[in-house]
Amino acid sequence: MRFFLFTVYGVPEASFPDTGFLWTFIAPLFAHPWVSIFFSTFFVFLIAILMSMLNRRFLLIRTRTNLLFIVPIFLFSLHPIFLAMSPAYIAIVFILMALFPLIGSYQQIDSQLFSFRSSILIGFASLFQIFVLLMLPIWWWWGEVSMRGLQPKAFFTFILGIVLLYMSVFSLYFWFDDVSGFIQPFLIFSSIKPIDIYHFLLIERIFIGVFFLLFLLYIILCLTLLARSRILTFSSNKFFVIVGVLALVFQTLYWYDTSFFLWLCLALKGYLIAYYHSLAESGGQVYLAFLVIIVYVVFFGVNFTGG
Repeated sequence: MRFFLFTVYGVPEASFPDTGFLWTFIAPLFAHPWVSIFFSTFFVFLIAILMSMLNRRFLLIRTRTNLLFIVPIFLFSLHPIFLAMSPAYIAIVFILMALFPLIGSYQQIDSQLFSFRSSILIGFASLFQIFVLLMLPIWWWWGEVSMRGLQPKAFFTFILGIVLLYMSVFSLYFWFDDVSGFIQPFLIFSSIKPIDIYHFLLIERIFIGVFFLLFLLYIILCLTLLARSRILTFSSNKFFVIVGVLALVFQTLYWYDTSFFLWLCLALKGYLIAYYHSLAESGGQVYLAFLVIIVYVVFFGVNFTGG
């Protein structure tokens, strides 16, 4: 699917004004279309692998399934925009890596090291995609606290990890007498311009609406299954749902400044779809899966034919 889109569109040109500190230096490496699509595809597979590893390690789904590997690859192959190498891919990889110490800290008494590892990985994600910093409060409150309760030492080590990382970055900018360059990425948080849906074509409005509706549908459906889940699965999936809802809100507020939250929503949506249909116990769940596949195949067909 990605190759077919590439043969029609190539790699679309895209700029990422919200990229943080590191992307500016490595972006020229992906200027060639073949390099861009190779690395974007590599990171899509890496995201799928990490999601599968997360399930195998913590048994978040009560069955053996390959959907956690298949669904994200499918979703990230529906539109030409996903062919370009983006800092969002790198940020999502670091976020998924940060989930391992987060979930691994479940019911741990001494969790300072887990919190420190999570904060460092989230910090590295924000160096490529500055909007990741908006996730820090929810990561701590709904993520860290739900896994093991409120632990002051873990909280301070969580903050310490972020502070140490950004102190190192500030030191480099200070050394080269470019303090304004350090401040510049943070200024984008003040440019809130909610999405104006009427500026899109009719077909674009339809697919944007379908994307959001299906995402909300799977959030509701997965919440109905969580009551029967063990505590670790319940806490983890509830955290994913909350992050997904907030990502929808942030994407709406910063639609003209970033597409990172759209990428994040797609990764989380892939997880929710895989989780729900891996536990299918009725014909309705199977029919819904086929309906969703048809909708997305039509979406791919419209993009492939230039509709």
